[in-house]
Amino acid sequence: MDSSDSSQKRQRARRRLIKNLSALGNTGDYNRLMELAVDELTDRNEQLMDEHQRLKDIVSFLPVATFAIDLEHRVTAWNHAMEKLTGVKSSTIMGKGDYEYAIPFYGTRTPMLIDLILNPEPGPAGEYRSYEKKGEQLIAEFYCTHLKQQRGVYIWGNASPLRDRRGRLVGAIGCVRDITKETLEEFAIEKTRKTMAAIIEFLPDPMMVIDKRHRVIAWNQAMEQLTGVPAEKMLGKGNYAYSVPFYRKRVPVLIDYVLDPDPGLEQKYGILRRDGDTLFIETYIPDMGGREVYLWAKAAAFKDQNGDVVGAIETMRDISELKKAQRELEYLSSFDSLTGLYNRASFDKALQKAEEEMIRPVTLIVCDVNGLKKINDEHGHGEGDRWLRLVAETISGALRPNDMVARIGGDEFGILLPGVGFKPAEKIVERINRSVKDFNRNRQHPYEMSLAIGKATAELPEHLVMKALRTADQNMYLDKKIKKKQI
Repeated sequence: MDSSDSSQKRQRARRRLIKNLSALGNTGDYNRLMELAVDELTDRNEQLMDEHQRLKDIVSFLPVATFAIDLEHRVTAWNHAMEKLTGVKSSTIMGKGDYEYAIPFYGTRTPMLIDLILNPEPGPAGEYRSYEKKGEQLIAEFYCTHLKQQRGVYIWGNASPLRDRRGRLVGAIGCVRDITKETLEEFAIEKTRKTMAAIIEFLPDPMMVIDKRHRVIAWNQAMEQLTGVPAEKMLGKGNYAYSVPFYRKRVPVLIDYVLDPDPGLEQKYGILRRDGDTLFIETYIPDMGGREVYLWAKAAAFKDQNGDVVGAIETMRDISELKKAQRELEYLSSFDSLTGLYNRASFDKALQKAEEEMIRPVTLIVCDVNGLKKINDEHGHGEGDRWLRLVAETISGALRPNDMVARIGGDEFGILLPGVGFKPAEKIVERINRSVKDFNRNRQHPYEMSLAIGKATAELPEHLVMKALRTADQNMYLDKKIKKKQI
């Protein structure tokens, strides 16, 4: 192969290298960028040691600020990005040693990260915010006081050894990148997080905060008590780990939908209200730590001091006792607390429904307990109440499951029989009387059960249900007069 072919081959290889370095620079994978550059320099080191221009050529095409030194700590390469960052021209720094390359960064001659490649002892300096050894690479973050006209800059740095083909160390190469903006943002977020954590820690309601990557950054004492999970086991966790204490699996919850809106959210929760970007729900969890739990929750975007969204915050409240009280109130509004039967309000609603829906025929039966006053007078109201419960059980036992029986007065019971005409209703009255006789036959009381019973039927649409009730009531009083002497 003649010299022209070799030259063309080197030029093609050089173009491929430049293309690869540029592509890696665009992705931000600076560690891989340095690996590729070091590999190329190692392959050509025999020539580079004689031709420093080749080293400068390769370094000059790196998109990140890069320089190289030899074993004597003298600068052998200093690219355009480094000139721009430091304000120092390549022509003035090339060949300089005695740590002169540190002056633009620190204002003094001092070893830097790149020097640790050549002299690893005593190790990283104390000013490094972070320090990592990855193979032969050294990766660190540090603060440089004199960059940007002595305003100071936070720097990410990477340093690697340069070796010849025999593996001998011949120098080091390092790249640096200004990460001041990202670092200050981290500081602001951390400051906000600490302030927020201090505030929410002692709030009475359970509360958690996640960042934009859905990682937990706050989990207060009330949340610990609700879930049984201490903060130290939850902080920093992502991948929906915070849903496990509630649902026993990793699933998105309300706080996640603040960051990732879901048009179908209403279908996921029974109760959902929106107020701008704030979401409200009530949700039921059938098994949370072995108990049923009702939760009210509110979630909204969490913003920094500039108003930028940096995460989401959710507060919740255990409303299980409230729901229990609501159910009890609902029960009391529909049922009689003494007998467990429907109350007068529920009975009246059922009558109104039968009238509005023109349910015909419909039969009304009214039962009155004979002798209750005597039981109350002789044995007390406690015994009278017990007697009413026995009467309620006796009447209910004689009815069909779909028939409605209610306590409509102190000693009165009403029965609504939709779809039942006058003659079929007579059989139901017979069953009630037979149940009363069976009770008396097996009674263990000094007195007999006796009921005054009246019934009436609205057979046709023009027959009013309320009129049938009044007729049944009148018939009950007639029956009461007949049976009064039996008590």
